[in-house]
Formats: sequence, C-alpha cells, structure tokens
Amino acid sequence: RRHRLWIRCDPALSDEFFVAPVAAGSGIRLAASLQFDHWLHGIGPKLLNPLLVPTPYQRQRLVTLLCIADAQADGASLRDIAYALVFLHHTPLGGAAWKGSSERRKCQRLAADARHMIETDYRKLLAA
Repeated sequence: RRHRLWIRCDPALSDEFFVAPVAAGSGIRLAASLQFDHWLHGIGPKLLNPLLVPTPYQRQRLVTLLCIADAQADGASLRDIAYALVFLHHTPLGGAAWKGSSERRKCQRLAADARHMIETDYRKLLAA
C-alpha cells in the first residue's frame, strides 16, 4: 500500500518529525511511519507489523502478477498466459470465442496491473 507521510524539519527543534493525520486507517499509517523510521535509522524490524503484511489473497495476487510479467517478458501471448497461469483447469478457447470471452478481458486487466506494478519500481521497494 502507498502511504503518504509529511516529513518536516523544524530549525527550532533541530529534529525531523512525521505528521500523520488522525483519520480512518490511522493505525496503518502509524505502523508505516514506524517501519519507515526503523528503515531510516538502519533498524530492521524483528517481526513485520501485521497491519503491513499482505493477506494470503494479496500475496497470491502479487505472485500471479509477477508470473504474468515474467511470461510477457519471455514473449508469451495473452492466451498462453491465460491458460498456463490464470485459468489452469479451463479448456482453451479458440478464435472468436477467445476474442469475446471474459477470460480474455480478465487477463488483459491482470496484464495491465502487472505492467503498472513493474513501471512503479516495485523491485526497489522489495530490495529495501
């Protein structure tokens, strides 16, 4: 998830500090702020905060998106990706049936999500 933090430096205090508004999801924002603070000071978290850990569904979706991105980089067609990664137990559709299918539209959406994930430098986040 993307969380926005306002980082200020007050010359009177000679310290940097976070400003996080209290609103819906403030617990998650606070946890993200603390994780960022640990990262800034080189302190690795001993345990990941449960608010920041992806759910099993989110984890599976991210893995699927990475597999789709890898398959596209290797030159696989959308139809190949559909039946090798997304719809494993479906019989492949041919021709016009594939063109108008909901399977094709879902794979197009997943491929667009995978491209967006790659374009937004997710690997830098994973390496941090």
